[in-house]
Amino acid sequence: VKPGQAVLTHLGLEADYAELAEICPPRTEPGVDGMVFQLD
Repeated sequence: VKPGQAVLTHLGLEADYAELAEICPPRTEPGVDGMVFQLD
């Protein structure tokens, strides 16, 4: 699978968004509650 963008979901409460965002590969980000995005 080679997605154009990936969002990590179902993260635990102890997950630190800023820390995860720093170590994620390009075009990958941690999701947050209430996040909305459009699928093409």
